[in-house]
Amino acid sequence: LGQQKDFAGAVRWNEVAVRFTSHLKPANIMLGVYYALNNERDKGIAHYRTLLETDPVEPEYWLRLAWIYSQEDVARALQTLDEAIARVPEARQLYIEGFRYALEKRPDAAKGYLRRWLERHPDDREMANALAGVDSMIEASGAPPEGALQPGR
Repeated sequence: LGQQKDFAGAVRWNEVAVRFTSHLKPANIMLGVYYALNNERDKGIAHYRTLLETDPVEPEYWLRLAWIYSQEDVARALQTLDEAIARVPEARQLYIEGFRYALEKRPDAAKGYLRRWLERHPDDREMANALAGVDSMIEASGAPPEGALQPGR
């Protein structure tokens, strides 16, 4: 309690880091995140769109852009992920995030993300198990259980 995050400071430091090391992806990735956390959502979106102009196959830029959109507009986040999947179809995390964002309001669309991945990767047991368990997961709690197909897995 009482701990306040200095996202404005983080923005300033990351802007400097990007100015001097624009070729380093971690600084670029975090700058857009800090813009969003500092209530500068439009700057974060513009930042990722600019990065995607030069590197349209970097999944992390797509994921972060979708995350910003998901804060207010899940449909826009899903549209962004669909665009990303069209450009980077081998990036598994894009499908997982699409699944997660769609699960609450559009369970059939959520299952579609898993199916699309499995069409390309039929031997992916984790995704196959997730697809097999989606209906019972939705019925049981309306949301995925803790630890199920979370980011970074």
